[in-house]
Amino acid sequence: EGPPPISSDRPGTAFRLRAPTLGSLQLGSPIYFLRIPVGVVSDYELDPAGHFVDIEVFVDAPYDKYVNGSTRFWNESGVYVNVGFNGLTIETESLISILAGGLAFASFGEPIPLSADHVFGLFDNRAAADLVPSGVGVPIVMQFDQSTRGLEKGAPVTFHGVYLGAVESVVLSVDPLTRRFFSTVSATIYPARLGQVYHDIPLENRNIEQIAPVLVSAMHRGMRAQLKSGSLLTGSLFVDIIYAPDTPIHINLSPKLPLAFPTVSSKSLDDLQAQLGEIVDNISKIQFQQIGEDLQSALTEVTTLANTLNATLSPELGATLKKIQTSLDGVDHILKSSQPIPGHVDRSLRELDRTIRAARQLIDEIREKPNALIFGEQTQPYSRDTLG
Repeated sequence: EGPPPISSDRPGTAFRLRAPTLGSLQLGSPIYFLRIPVGVVSDYELDPAGHFVDIEVFVDAPYDKYVNGSTRFWNESGVYVNVGFNGLTIETESLISILAGGLAFASFGEPIPLSADHVFGLFDNRAAADLVPSGVGVPIVMQFDQSTRGLEKGAPVTFHGVYLGAVESVVLSVDPLTRRFFSTVSATIYPARLGQVYHDIPLENRNIEQIAPVLVSAMHRGMRAQLKSGSLLTGSLFVDIIYAPDTPIHINLSPKLPLAFPTVSSKSLDDLQAQLGEIVDNISKIQFQQIGEDLQSALTEVTTLANTLNATLSPELGATLKKIQTSLDGVDHILKSSQPIPGHVDRSLRELDRTIRAARQLIDEIREKPNALIFGEQTQPYSRDTLG
């Protein structure tokens, strides 16, 4: 019904992608490699069951040689904004890709040969594509009796703090025998992230059939999955792989895919939820209205007292301060005056000095002659010398 986006004699290779939605892609949307336009979207079709969309892309030669088993495609139909440790990051390819949609691809790891029927997954952005580890992916399924609120698709699966995979889905299930509800969590883990343990496996054995029994053996030795809180503000959860050999296993362990992964309840998560609930209950019991009314009454009384003090005490205090200031000015005037002391004050001081001198002389005489106070002062005694 319409002309094909590419000619039949155009050199290049066609590849197939699978995405949950078509997004803003359309026929002729550009494909970028290292920000170079290297191809276009040539066709797309809806899955008969309506679960996904298959997108056919055409990469021109010679750029098609850079597409291999370690290549990942992502959507560039917009602006990617991220706030992390390095601040604000904004990524996009071009204005055309923002308006008309577009794809980009890159290789992650060593080149791997492609099979004829290989189908690439389509990631939301470059960060999501970069987050997926290289190597074989092992699907696992976990059952949690605890609440999984906050555990969403894309939540990380970690082991000793290392990103090991991601959650694919969270659905509610029920046990037909006990009629007890639980959450079934599906995820994909990548054993290549285990480091040296994975690299010690011979290269020919690094496939899902050989790795599955190794993981089952680790489960027998105590490997368990546990829910943990990723953020107290958002309430997000993630799955953490731990070692708890003392916890019992309530499922049948088998290398059959997807691997049934044993779980262990998280007491810290339950305690945290209980504490948050208790805090909310205690806050709800606080009588904020009564506290507000009492505070308003206290402020009113304080305002009344301040007005009373301002009306009664302030004038009297002002008058007292004025009197004190007047007295201080008088004393300061006297001290700074250079005029001599008034005459009557000077005469009084002289008389007081003579009185003090006389009293001192009387005390000295009584000390030498105690009877002088009765007999008075004796005249010169009679003697041969005085009589001649």
